[in-house]
Amino acid sequence: VLAPLLRLAKSVGELCAGDFKSKFSKLLLLFCRMLCRVEAFFTYLEERPEVGMQIIDSVLATTPGFKAEQEAGAKLRAEVQAWLRGVCYPMMLNWLRQSDASGEIGAATTLHAHLVLLVSPAITRQQLTNHPASFR
Repeated sequence: VLAPLLRLAKSVGELCAGDFKSKFSKLLLLFCRMLCRVEAFFTYLEERPEVGMQIIDSVLATTPGFKAEQEAGAKLRAEVQAWLRGVCYPMMLNWLRQSDASGEIGAATTLHAHLVLLVSPAITRQQLTNHPASFR
């Protein structure tokens, strides 16, 4: 599921060569939201190993070759994180500057929300508990 989703997101990202008014910008925002939800799910499982292990144990019992898939999934997840933070984030930050400069408050608000989504899966509960002031 993750590989085709990332492939589509990258294709849409390449089509968004223009500014925030690109016809494909809303589609990119959609893929951003979907990938962020997947990333948040993995972060959730990492923070709660007991839940993750229950899922993994049940999958191991029914899926031959799961370990190899798990390793490939970890590499793919790193690729998703790199694309979200290395390609998508700078593009949206640029769009935010453009929308602010042109007075497009609605677009700027939407982009602010998506920028928060892009960084939120990377913020673990531990980081929020230990350093809450740095996330305000």
